[in-house]
Amino acid sequence: MQKLIEQAKDILSKWEFFYGQRAGRELWAEKPKEVQDQDIADFNRDIEIVRAALNAEPVRHGYWENANGRPKTYIRKCSVCGKESYFCGRGCSYKFCPNCGAKMDKEE
Repeated sequence: MQKLIEQAKDILSKWEFFYGQRAGRELWAEKPKEVQDQDIADFNRDIEIVRAALNAEPVRHGYWENANGRPKTYIRKCSVCGKESYFCGRGCSYKFCPNCGAKMDKEE
């Protein structure tokens, strides 16, 4: 997420520079159509990066709890959302909660 935020900041700096001066806009109008088309495609890509940075949620971290207090059950509960998930057996667990997406990297 930090990388996405840094990309968005770089894009905003670029836009500030370009749109903050008349010469940049006037020179752009004189560019060949192919160059303008590429500039527009790059601008649209940049818009999507900024939009993704604004919509990104921080990664939540959790751990699997034993459901119903039974240590040998094949059902585990997410410490973040509290929803239960089935497991295939000993040592087989999800690295992310299939319900809320929390990364299961914390110790119980």
